[in-house]
Amino acid sequence: MKNAFTMIELIFVIVIIGILAVIAITKLTLTRDTAKAVVELNNITNCIEDMASSYTSQHKENINTAACQDVRCAIIDPGNLYDGNITITLKDSSNGYPNYCDTVKENAIKRKLNGVQSFSGTRIKLE
Repeated sequence: MKNAFTMIELIFVIVIIGILAVIAITKLTLTRDTAKAVVELNNITNCIEDMASSYTSQHKENINTAACQDVRCAIIDPGNLYDGNITITLKDSSNGYPNYCDTVKENAIKRKLNGVQSFSGTRIKLE
């Protein structure tokens, strides 16, 4: 009697490995998109904080910080750089942005990061 695998046994092993690989790749993709969404939310938050700090210290909104430059799922419009108000418009995948922007939009709305942010105390309007 030979101690070898039959062709059927090898096919079963290959099929099982294939199924496990598909499951692992799906989980990996979801984890990667979640990580990108977290980084994007942090960039939006840090950009708002950087602009507020700049306005407080220099009475001018600075949109050239690293966090503001790395924002991909939102459009940050300072308007008049000297009025202490910025408008943040969130984008999602329906606008042609990456899929993780949908998660960013949902979470940013929950954290009230969209709409008009005011540093001068004159107005706060969330869309």
